[in-house]
Amino acid sequence: MSPKPLPTIFIAGARRNAGKTLLTTYLLRSFPGSGAIKVTCCRTAGGCPRNTPCGVCRALSGPYAVITDRDVLATPGKDTARLLEAAMGRVVWLQARPETLADGLAAALLVFDREQAVLVEGNAAFQTGAPDLGLLVIGPGPEPAKSSVRVALPFADGVVLNVRPGYPSPAMVEGLRGDVRVFSFDAANAQGQADARSLVEWITQKLGLTARAQVAEPTARPEESGSGRSPGL
Repeated sequence: MSPKPLPTIFIAGARRNAGKTLLTTYLLRSFPGSGAIKVTCCRTAGGCPRNTPCGVCRALSGPYAVITDRDVLATPGKDTARLLEAAMGRVVWLQARPETLADGLAAALLVFDREQAVLVEGNAAFQTGAPDLGLLVIGPGPEPAKSSVRVALPFADGVVLNVRPGYPSPAMVEGLRGDVRVFSFDAANAQGQADARSLVEWITQKLGLTARAQVAEPTARPEESGSGRSPGL
């Protein structure tokens, strides 16, 4: 008899630095025993969509790579290091091409067998189909919405407006379902905020997960907390 698939929560960001890694780490701390997958969609044509010289796309030699090496995941400054710090379950970095995302994600999910749930961070994950729960983070900023967010919109069950002190309220994007739940809080300082607690309670009810009574605040990077910028989420 095959084991029951673990619940999956996909997390997308409407634009760069929206706060999706902050939200993912907050939820990892909220639901102890959960694991995480960081998804990087590697493209060799048309240039890097993020305009960053990280070299990940060029280094991918096969159809996809499922990275579990803690030394690689814990590289300072990487989102995977922040996920690793927050998670009690395992953390995986999936690097895949657009045409191999579904196969790559299926392979990455096989790493998990005892976690409470698996949080999958990255807009590209939504290209593989519907998760058990989809979340979209919308943060303030001058950059236009990512083109990849259109794929996530039909699968977004909940929206988190990342409201940062001193910034205008984030604008909602068009194309969301009519029954979507909206939560509004500062993702960098989520502990104690009523809407953050409501989000955790809502996920608990939707997926039947067990939440921690009190959640430690995630550590924000400068560009996510509203001061300074760097290539981010």
